[in-house]
Amino acid sequence: MGFLKQIYGISNTIQGLFGGLIVIICVGGILCIALLLILKKVNKPLAVSIQALSSCLLMIPIMFGINNYVESQVGTIEQTLNDRNRIREQERKINELEGIIRQIESTGFNLQQFEKILELGLVETQLKQTTLYKHIFDSNSGGLLGLGAYNWEYLGVMTSDVTAKFGVDLKTVRFYNSGNNTIMVYGIESKFIGTSNFNSTVEVSEVRRVNPNGETQIDKSPLAISALRTQERDMDSSYRERLSKGLETVFMNETVEKLAENFVKLILAPLNKEIVFTNVDGANSMQLNDFLKAEMETRANELNTLKNQLSNR
Repeated sequence: MGFLKQIYGISNTIQGLFGGLIVIICVGGILCIALLLILKKVNKPLAVSIQALSSCLLMIPIMFGINNYVESQVGTIEQTLNDRNRIREQERKINELEGIIRQIESTGFNLQQFEKILELGLVETQLKQTTLYKHIFDSNSGGLLGLGAYNWEYLGVMTSDVTAKFGVDLKTVRFYNSGNNTIMVYGIESKFIGTSNFNSTVEVSEVRRVNPNGETQIDKSPLAISALRTQERDMDSSYRERLSKGLETVFMNETVEKLAENFVKLILAPLNKEIVFTNVDGANSMQLNDFLKAEMETRANELNTLKNQLSNR
């Protein structure tokens, strides 16, 4: 590229010199003819006619030379301006790439600080929930003839005050380029992380005897009271299990996922690309750290190419 521009510059210089030389020769020719006619004292009308004719003829190469010279200079100026504009644009691009690389490096460094942490906590909220627990848990055959047979049914109502934390698992989120300056993000899913505070209160707790005819009555016998305590523990553990699986907090999913998307947009902002969240994984998808490393390598290669182009001018 640099060699071709040198040839182009030499060609413009020769063209300009040639045009200037023609102008000088033609002007000299006009002066000589005029001087010759004057010195020889020839017929003045004829001398004037010859001088006018010579001037007209010689003006043709003069105008050609002037036009050729001007065009060569204008072309040189335009080429110089274009070169300067390209250099400025390349320098601007270099500064932009260097800034992007610095931001990616900073982001990657910060991510390494919690690379081993599976969850990114995004939301901590106070929940107050009421749980209804109804369970048939035992039966009595009622002896040989089945007289006095019944089932035990437990009915419990529990309120819970919970400080719950929600987030996303960064290890499951995948990133890939889809072309058109677009980054696809797959796998953002809300996850219950844990609780920092859990208090529960049993509001209703009773064991009922259900007879075969459907009649019920509260059973306060020692055996029933013993079973009641067991059922209260089962009610509490059942709620905690459902809570840990996110079954009690489905209503939080949309909020958590939206916050996670905003976090991802913030992390990827230095790349100056459109961010699209998708339910389809890509064949070339990567985890966040690997994706940022690949993007930084791409920018570094582009930066080196621009610097080499400038150095070869």
